[in-house]
Amino acid sequence: MFSQGSKQDGDARKGRLLIVMRHSSRIEFGSHSWVKKAFQFGPDGSHIYEPSEDMLPSIPHRKMISEHALDPPLSLKGRNFARQNAEALLRQHPELKDGCEIFSSPALSCLQTAKEVAHMLGERTKIRVEKHLFECSGFYPAPKCDQMRFLNLSESSAFGIPVAANYNGFASKLPKNESSVEYLNRSAELLQKLLVAVPCSHLLLIGHAGSHYALGAPLEAVKDIGVAGLSSSG
Repeated sequence: MFSQGSKQDGDARKGRLLIVMRHSSRIEFGSHSWVKKAFQFGPDGSHIYEPSEDMLPSIPHRKMISEHALDPPLSLKGRNFARQNAEALLRQHPELKDGCEIFSSPALSCLQTAKEVAHMLGERTKIRVEKHLFECSGFYPAPKCDQMRFLNLSESSAFGIPVAANYNGFASKLPKNESSVEYLNRSAELLQKLLVAVPCSHLLLIGHAGSHYALGAPLEAVKDIGVAGLSSSG
């Protein structure tokens, strides 16, 4: 977590927070064969979700079973952890209710984690889906990268995720087969754009395991270019 402040900007930025949060536990961490366990398959290739006790009672419909496998939901325990973490975050930082912009990776597990925080902040809080918060695309070599499809905004909204319908992000497509260095550069560029685009509100960025480093490391460089003064708060 990082705080942001600038003497030149006065009280408008005093104590501003930048919080990077990883998605909660996905179902695949409890069962790598969760797709076979969760679905009944028909002779025509159809699939019907029949969750076990460790799975969420419902998940978004997907046309292809591979889309479920490559973009897994939270487990039931993961959803409960996300809710508890959201409550703890708001207890520790009640100032987030004064103005916080949530940006999330398009991965379903990230959106479900963001949803719990958004509900704690109030019904008017919307989640801005930012493709560039997704993890390194090099983790998904062909053909996996070609089979992956995220929920669009309409599908996310229909599933009860309060996404911002008027936010299109900074790029329409993610690069494919990027290296770790290219991922870090992409993350640094995104961070700079977000700090400029959202000048006053607290920022909550929900991503993946590598997001803490990918978004945290560039702060030392960003703080000296006039965007704002940045300092670590824990």
